[in-house]
Amino acid sequence: MIIFAINLDVKKEDKKIDQLKSPLINKNIPKNPIRLFQKNEIVELKNVYNELYAINFFASWCLPCKIEAPAIKLLSEKIPVFGVAFKDEEKNILDFLKTFGNPYDKIGIDRNGLLGIEWGVYGIPETFIINKKGQIIYKYTGPLEIDELEKNIYDLIKNER
Repeated sequence: MIIFAINLDVKKEDKKIDQLKSPLINKNIPKNPIRLFQKNEIVELKNVYNELYAINFFASWCLPCKIEAPAIKLLSEKIPVFGVAFKDEEKNILDFLKTFGNPYDKIGIDRNGLLGIEWGVYGIPETFIINKKGQIIYKYTGPLEIDELEKNIYDLIKNER
């Protein structure tokens, strides 16, 4: 019983460590353009959205990305979510979207991981909330959980509108 309680405290501490504040918070989003998935089009995010939105770095080979799929779907019902397929292949992305659904308003491709580096991505999945001014106001590292949506993100969305 004591070991179980200690284990829970360790998991809580691990979660705190995972969610250290990003140095990009309150900074403008990176300016480099993003190639859209299955389109011969390159976009700059500052020209895509004039509203609050999220960016979710994911991959078909990422188990935590599969786990977070229901939470990303719920988030997409509140604000647009721009997906970034991280170091992935087109066929695998299509299979992932077919299996877990497509909550993304648009999907960009980061084949070599350079976009992730610009965004300060340590590992995937990672989710960012971007305000109307194009500033990163929130970053979540790891699989987004419905509990996190309800405790933090929904209030943030409400306060930013």
